[in-house]
Amino acid sequence: MPTLLEVQRGVSAAVFDGDATTLPWIRENGWAVERRLAVYRNNTFLGLIEALRAVFPVVRRLVGGEFFAALARHGVAWHPPRSGCLLDYGAEFPGDIEAFDPARDLPYLPDVARLEWAWHGAFHAPESTVFGLAELAALPPRCRAGLRLRPRPGAAWLASAWPVLRIFHVNQPGYPGDPGIDLYRETGCRVLVLRDGAEVVLHPLSAGEFACLDSLARDADLERALRAGPGAEPGFDPAASLARLLGLNVFCHYPTPIAEVSP
Repeated sequence: MPTLLEVQRGVSAAVFDGDATTLPWIRENGWAVERRLAVYRNNTFLGLIEALRAVFPVVRRLVGGEFFAALARHGVAWHPPRSGCLLDYGAEFPGDIEAFDPARDLPYLPDVARLEWAWHGAFHAPESTVFGLAELAALPPRCRAGLRLRPRPGAAWLASAWPVLRIFHVNQPGYPGDPGIDLYRETGCRVLVLRDGAEVVLHPLSAGEFACLDSLARDADLERALRAGPGAEPGFDPAASLARLLGLNVFCHYPTPIAEVSP
Protein backbone atom coordinates (compact mmCIF):
# COMPACT_ATOMS: atom_id res chain seq x y z
CA MET A 1 0.00 0.00 0.00
CA PRO A 2 1.24 3.54 -0.74
CA THR A 3 2.02 5.92 2.09
CA LEU A 4 -0.14 8.99 2.68
CA LEU A 5 2.62 11.20 1.27
CA GLU A 6 2.77 9.08 -1.89
CA VAL A 7 -1.00 9.33 -2.30
CA GLN A 8 -0.92 13.11 -1.84
CA ARG A 9 1.90 13.58 -4.34
CA GLY A 10 0.26 11.23 -6.81
CA VAL A 11 -3.10 13.00 -6.64
CA SER A 12 -1.43 16.41 -6.98
CA ALA A 13 0.54 15.30 -10.03
CA ALA A 14 -2.56 13.77 -11.58
CA VAL A 15 -4.68 16.87 -10.97
CA PHE A 16 -2.18 19.41 -12.26
CA ASP A 17 -0.39 17.34 -14.92
CA GLY A 18 -3.32 15.21 -16.02
CA ASP A 19 -1.21 12.09 -15.60
CA ALA A 20 -3.37 9.31 -14.17
CA THR A 21 -0.46 6.85 -14.24
CA THR A 22 0.72 8.40 -10.97
CA LEU A 23 -2.25 6.69 -9.26
CA PRO A 24 -1.99 3.01 -10.19
CA TRP A 25 -3.87 1.96 -7.05
CA ILE A 26 -7.15 3.70 -7.98
CA ARG A 27 -9.87 1.32 -9.12
CA GLU A 28 -12.09 2.25 -12.03
CA ASN A 29 -15.27 0.75 -10.50
CA GLY A 30 -17.43 1.73 -13.48
CA TRP A 31 -15.72 5.09 -14.15
CA ALA A 32 -12.36 5.49 -15.87
CA VAL A 33 -9.64 6.85 -13.60
CA GLU A 34 -9.23 9.89 -15.87
CA ARG A 35 -12.92 10.71 -15.52
CA ARG A 36 -12.78 10.45 -11.74
CA LEU A 37 -9.76 12.75 -11.65
CA ALA A 38 -11.41 15.24 -14.00
CA VAL A 39 -13.91 16.12 -11.27
CA TYR A 40 -11.12 17.01 -8.83
CA ARG A 41 -9.10 18.75 -11.53
CA ASN A 42 -12.00 20.94 -12.61
CA ASN A 43 -12.95 21.94 -9.05
CA THR A 44 -9.33 22.63 -8.11
CA PHE A 45 -8.71 24.82 -11.15
CA LEU A 46 -11.98 26.72 -10.70
CA GLY A 47 -11.13 27.45 -7.07
CA LEU A 48 -7.63 28.69 -7.87
CA ILE A 49 -8.82 30.77 -10.82
CA GLU A 50 -11.34 32.41 -8.51
CA ALA A 51 -8.54 33.13 -6.02
CA LEU A 52 -6.55 34.87 -8.77
CA ARG A 53 -9.63 36.89 -9.77
CA ALA A 54 -9.88 38.17 -6.20
CA VAL A 55 -6.22 39.25 -6.09
CA PHE A 56 -5.97 40.75 -9.60
CA PRO A 57 -9.25 42.61 -10.26
CA VAL A 58 -7.60 45.33 -12.36
CA VAL A 59 -5.94 42.79 -14.64
CA ARG A 60 -9.29 41.08 -15.05
CA ARG A 61 -11.03 44.36 -15.86
CA LEU A 62 -8.40 45.24 -18.45
CA VAL A 63 -8.60 41.96 -20.38
CA GLY A 64 -12.16 40.80 -19.71
CA GLY A 65 -13.49 37.74 -17.94
CA GLU A 66 -12.98 35.19 -20.71
CA PHE A 67 -9.37 36.19 -21.45
CA PHE A 68 -8.57 36.30 -17.73
CA ALA A 69 -9.99 32.81 -17.20
CA ALA A 70 -7.77 31.43 -19.99
CA LEU A 71 -4.73 33.27 -18.63
CA ALA A 72 -5.40 32.13 -15.07
CA ARG A 73 -5.93 28.52 -16.15
CA HIS A 74 -2.49 28.52 -17.75
CA GLY A 75 -1.02 30.13 -14.64
CA VAL A 76 -2.55 27.50 -12.37
CA ALA A 77 -1.17 24.71 -14.56
CA TRP A 78 2.31 26.28 -14.57
CA HIS A 79 2.40 27.15 -10.87
CA PRO A 80 0.31 24.99 -8.54
CA PRO A 81 0.01 26.25 -4.93
CA ARG A 82 2.95 25.62 -2.63
CA SER A 83 1.09 26.61 0.52
CA GLY A 84 -2.13 25.55 2.17
CA CYS A 85 -3.11 29.23 2.55
CA LEU A 86 -4.72 30.81 -0.52
CA LEU A 87 -3.51 34.24 0.61
CA ASP A 88 -0.03 33.08 -0.44
CA TYR A 89 -1.16 32.19 -3.96
CA GLY A 90 -0.47 34.46 -6.92
CA ALA A 91 3.18 35.57 -6.61
CA GLU A 92 4.10 33.93 -9.93
CA PHE A 93 1.11 35.31 -11.84
CA PRO A 94 2.89 38.40 -13.26
CA GLY A 95 5.54 36.11 -14.74
CA ASP A 96 2.82 33.81 -16.06
CA ILE A 97 1.35 36.79 -17.92
CA GLU A 98 4.73 37.47 -19.53
CA ALA A 99 4.91 33.85 -20.69
CA PHE A 100 1.33 33.77 -22.06
CA ASP A 101 1.53 34.28 -25.82
CA PRO A 102 -1.92 35.91 -26.26
CA ALA A 103 -0.83 38.63 -23.79
CA ARG A 104 2.31 39.59 -25.75
CA ASP A 105 0.57 42.69 -27.12
CA LEU A 106 -0.15 43.93 -23.59
CA PRO A 107 3.38 44.68 -22.34
CA TYR A 108 2.15 46.78 -19.42
CA LEU A 109 -0.02 43.98 -17.99
CA PRO A 110 2.67 42.10 -15.98
CA ASP A 111 3.60 45.30 -14.12
CA VAL A 112 -0.05 46.00 -13.36
CA ALA A 113 -0.20 42.51 -11.86
CA ARG A 114 2.98 43.17 -9.85
CA LEU A 115 1.40 46.31 -8.41
CA GLU A 116 -1.76 44.38 -7.50
CA TRP A 117 0.29 41.63 -5.85
CA ALA A 118 2.16 44.27 -3.82
CA TRP A 119 -1.21 45.76 -2.79
CA HIS A 120 -2.39 42.30 -1.73
CA GLY A 121 0.77 41.71 0.32
CA ALA A 122 0.51 45.06 2.05
CA PHE A 123 -3.16 44.56 2.89
CA HIS A 124 -2.54 41.20 4.57
CA ALA A 125 0.79 42.02 6.22
CA PRO A 126 1.07 41.80 10.03
CA GLU A 127 1.25 44.90 12.15
CA SER A 128 4.67 46.09 13.25
CA THR A 129 6.31 48.81 15.26
CA VAL A 130 7.34 51.89 13.30
CA PHE A 131 10.65 53.71 13.16
CA GLY A 132 9.80 57.25 12.11
CA LEU A 133 10.92 60.83 12.53
CA ALA A 134 10.45 60.86 16.30
CA GLU A 135 12.52 57.70 16.75
CA LEU A 136 15.34 59.05 14.58
CA ALA A 137 15.35 62.37 16.46
CA ALA A 138 15.63 60.50 19.76
CA LEU A 139 18.91 58.86 18.73
CA PRO A 140 22.27 60.50 19.45
CA PRO A 141 23.66 61.99 16.20
CA ARG A 142 26.64 59.61 16.22
CA CYS A 143 24.28 56.63 16.01
CA ARG A 144 22.26 57.70 12.99
CA ALA A 145 24.53 57.18 10.00
CA GLY A 146 25.19 53.52 10.79
CA LEU A 147 21.53 52.54 11.17
CA ARG A 148 20.26 49.65 9.12
CA LEU A 149 16.58 50.36 8.72
CA ARG A 150 14.17 47.63 7.66
CA PRO A 151 11.01 48.09 5.61
CA ARG A 152 7.80 47.28 7.46
CA PRO A 153 6.22 43.89 6.67
CA GLY A 154 4.25 44.21 3.45
CA ALA A 155 6.00 47.38 2.30
CA ALA A 156 6.94 47.08 -1.36
CA TRP A 157 8.18 49.33 -4.13
CA LEU A 158 8.34 48.75 -7.85
CA ALA A 159 9.41 50.61 -10.97
CA SER A 160 7.73 50.31 -14.34
CA ALA A 161 8.29 51.74 -17.80
CA TRP A 162 4.48 52.01 -18.02
CA PRO A 163 2.05 54.32 -16.16
CA VAL A 164 0.80 51.46 -14.02
CA LEU A 165 -0.10 53.68 -11.07
CA ARG A 166 -2.54 55.63 -13.23
CA ILE A 167 -3.80 52.40 -14.82
CA PHE A 168 -4.49 51.06 -11.33
CA HIS A 169 -6.35 54.18 -10.22
CA VAL A 170 -8.57 54.66 -13.28
CA ASN A 171 -9.66 51.02 -13.09
CA GLN A 172 -11.01 51.27 -9.56
CA PRO A 173 -14.80 51.08 -9.15
CA GLY A 174 -16.40 54.51 -9.27
CA TYR A 175 -13.27 56.33 -10.51
CA PRO A 176 -14.53 59.89 -11.10
CA GLY A 177 -11.87 61.27 -13.46
CA ASP A 178 -10.89 60.84 -17.08
CA PRO A 179 -10.21 57.12 -17.67
CA GLY A 180 -8.22 57.73 -20.86
CA ILE A 181 -4.55 56.67 -20.88
CA ASP A 182 -2.02 57.14 -23.67
CA LEU A 183 0.46 54.36 -22.99
CA TYR A 184 3.10 55.78 -25.28
CA ARG A 185 2.88 59.40 -24.14
CA GLU A 186 2.52 58.99 -20.39
CA THR A 187 5.71 58.23 -18.51
CA GLY A 188 6.54 55.23 -16.37
CA CYS A 189 6.50 55.39 -12.60
CA ARG A 190 7.98 54.25 -9.32
CA VAL A 191 5.51 53.30 -6.61
CA LEU A 192 5.71 52.64 -2.89
CA VAL A 193 2.97 50.38 -1.51
CA LEU A 194 2.13 50.67 2.19
CA ARG A 195 -0.75 49.91 4.48
CA ASP A 196 -1.94 52.83 6.58
CA GLY A 197 -4.33 51.44 9.17
CA ALA A 198 -6.95 49.48 7.25
CA GLU A 199 -6.15 51.15 3.93
CA VAL A 200 -3.42 50.40 1.39
CA VAL A 201 -1.88 53.57 0.00
CA LEU A 202 0.18 53.92 -3.19
CA HIS A 203 2.82 56.66 -3.06
CA PRO A 204 4.78 57.89 -6.10
CA LEU A 205 8.53 57.77 -5.56
CA SER A 206 11.34 59.76 -7.10
CA ALA A 207 14.25 57.91 -8.69
CA GLY A 208 16.49 58.84 -5.77
CA GLU A 209 14.01 57.65 -3.14
CA PHE A 210 13.61 54.38 -5.01
CA ALA A 211 17.39 53.89 -5.12
CA CYS A 212 17.64 54.68 -1.41
CA LEU A 213 14.99 52.09 -0.51
CA ASP A 214 16.63 49.49 -2.72
CA SER A 215 19.96 50.11 -1.03
CA LEU A 216 18.46 49.78 2.45
CA ALA A 217 16.76 46.53 1.44
CA ARG A 218 20.17 45.18 0.44
CA ASP A 219 21.38 45.82 4.01
CA ALA A 220 23.17 49.12 3.41
CA ASP A 221 23.41 51.42 6.39
CA LEU A 222 21.54 54.72 6.29
CA GLU A 223 24.53 56.83 5.23
CA ARG A 224 25.39 54.54 2.29
CA ALA A 225 21.75 54.26 1.23
CA LEU A 226 21.34 58.02 1.07
CA ARG A 227 24.46 58.24 -1.10
CA ALA A 228 22.69 56.05 -3.67
CA GLY A 229 20.11 58.76 -4.31
CA PRO A 230 22.19 61.33 -6.24
CA GLY A 231 23.44 58.66 -8.63
CA ALA A 232 19.86 57.93 -9.67
CA GLU A 233 18.49 61.47 -9.51
CA PRO A 234 20.45 64.67 -10.12
CA GLY A 235 19.53 67.22 -7.49
CA PHE A 236 18.45 64.54 -5.00
CA ASP A 237 17.99 66.01 -1.51
CA PRO A 238 18.95 63.29 1.01
CA ALA A 239 17.59 65.09 4.08
CA ALA A 240 14.22 65.93 2.53
CA SER A 241 13.82 62.45 1.06
CA LEU A 242 14.69 60.74 4.32
CA ALA A 243 12.20 62.95 6.15
CA ARG A 244 9.51 62.03 3.63
CA LEU A 245 10.17 58.27 3.87
CA LEU A 246 10.25 58.36 7.65
CA GLY A 247 7.06 60.44 7.65
CA LEU A 248 5.34 57.79 5.53
CA ASN A 249 6.22 55.17 8.18
CA VAL A 250 8.04 52.94 5.70
CA PHE A 251 10.37 51.44 8.30
CA CYS A 252 10.05 49.26 11.34
CA HIS A 253 12.47 49.32 14.27
CA TYR A 254 16.07 48.70 13.35
CA PRO A 255 17.52 45.34 14.51
CA THR A 256 20.85 46.62 15.87
CA PRO A 257 20.89 47.85 19.49
CA ILE A 258 22.08 51.46 19.78
CA ALA A 259 25.03 50.44 21.93
CA GLU A 260 26.37 48.27 19.09
CA VAL A 261 26.20 50.97 16.43
CA SER A 262 29.65 52.19 15.54
CA PRO A 263 30.34 55.72 16.74
